[in-house]
Amino acid sequence: MRKKFEGAILNEIPNDIKINKWLNSDRLRVLSQSRDAGFSVVTHPDYICTEYKMKLNLFVFRRFRFYLPVNIIGPPVSVDSIGYGGHLDTLIADYKRRKGLYLILNLPEYPVLNEKSTIGETLPACLFHNRFSSFEEYISTLRGSYRRRIKHAFEKGTCLRVEKISNAEYSEKLHSLYEQVRSKSKYPLETLNAGFFRRFEGDIYVFYDADEPVAFVALTQSDREMDFVFGGMDYLKRDKFDLHYNMLLLILRLAIQQKARWVNFGQTAENSKQRIGCVLSKRYMVAFSGNPIVNWVLRVFGKMIVYQSPKKVYRCFKGNPGNDS
Repeated sequence: MRKKFEGAILNEIPNDIKINKWLNSDRLRVLSQSRDAGFSVVTHPDYICTEYKMKLNLFVFRRFRFYLPVNIIGPPVSVDSIGYGGHLDTLIADYKRRKGLYLILNLPEYPVLNEKSTIGETLPACLFHNRFSSFEEYISTLRGSYRRRIKHAFEKGTCLRVEKISNAEYSEKLHSLYEQVRSKSKYPLETLNAGFFRRFEGDIYVFYDADEPVAFVALTQSDREMDFVFGGMDYLKRDKFDLHYNMLLLILRLAIQQKARWVNFGQTAENSKQRIGCVLSKRYMVAFSGNPIVNWVLRVFGKMIVYQSPKKVYRCFKGNPGNDS
């Protein structure tokens, strides 16, 4: 007989969650009102986590398509963060008492586990180490080809105006830009409504072509780390204004001005972000089930469901063999 699951599955957000900047009571309440689908908080004497269900392509990092219902143990928002606190082995052992396939995302270190599970890489975080006193100093340290790429982006975006808006000013027009980015994502996990951005604890900067918004970035900063959380752009004008590159460069300029030590650019578009000086920081995922046959399949096909980081090394900075950290 299967042992009883010991975690308590809650549908309301407790008042005392303070695991990390995404797993805290205030942000979880905002997310509970902003996602297109619900999530649950699970509490246990030895762990706490958030979980949500979705149909996921098991071979999302390959060309194959095989969708299965998966229970994601992670923050209910697409950010570079773990979705649990406490003892990981206990969490896995307890979850194996339930039916279903489970996936724990974004572990910053390779986990050493007693519980048998399939471990592999997921999308890496793109991190920028800011050691510059000004944006001009940053530009001066780049190799020629990377400086020319930035100059080219600035020339294409020269007519754009950037303005910081209040969260209350976040409009449906801006949200349509977010939805364009999400719809084109290779790895979509959830959809957020406009209310999330209106209650977002951070800063929103908008790019305007005359009075028409064509892109925006949403940022947070704490403990001298700036995080690029979400963005949006008009794909019809992406190439005309080199929007993606100009969005990245705006974030860099703001981080240097605000003296952030690190910038977390998120977990996609690694090549573009490495070209401005980011390094890749590995993230890991753990897949498991309470069904021994499913666990066997995961182990056999494990290499087909994990991510393979780009092998190319970008030498952005003068005098360095590669991007330094």
